[in-house]
Amino acid sequence: MKALLILGLLLLPLAAHGKVYERCELARAMKRLGLDGYRGYSLGHWVCTARYESDFNTSAMNYNPGDQSTDYGILQINSRWWCNDGKTPRAKNACGIQCSDLSSPKTPALGLKTTLYSLLKLMLTVHISNSSAINPYKHLVTSQKK
Repeated sequence: MKALLILGLLLLPLAAHGKVYERCELARAMKRLGLDGYRGYSLGHWVCTARYESDFNTSAMNYNPGDQSTDYGILQINSRWWCNDGKTPRAKNACGIQCSDLSSPKTPALGLKTTLYSLLKLMLTVHISNSSAINPYKHLVTSQKK
C-alpha cells in the first residue's frame, strides 16, 4: 500500500507545472513510505532511475522520434509499452491505462489504486527480468555502487 502511495506522488504532478524533487528529498520520501528494500530494490536504485530518466521532474515529457512514443513523468513511463496516449503507433498499453492518467491530478473512474498497482506490478516484473524497456540506466545504477 505504501508503494502505491509513493508511486502516486511520483507519477502525478503536484502542481500545474509538476514538482522537481531534490535527490535527498525523494530518497527521504521513499524511505519514509517503506520503499527501501521493497521487493528487493534499494532506494538508490529508484532514485538513480528517477535522476537519469527525468532529473527528478514529475512533469517531464520526452518525445522519441524513432518509434514516435513519448515518455511521461519522473520515471518516464513510455507510451509505446505501458500506456496509451492515442498518438503512438503500435502501442502495447501493457498497463491498460491512458498516459494522461499518469499525469492528471484527478484520476478517472479507473481508480488510482488500480492504475498504480498495475503499473507497479509490471515495473517490478520487468525489473526482475532485467529488461531495458523499463530501466535503460541499469549499467549506471550498477556502476555507481562500486
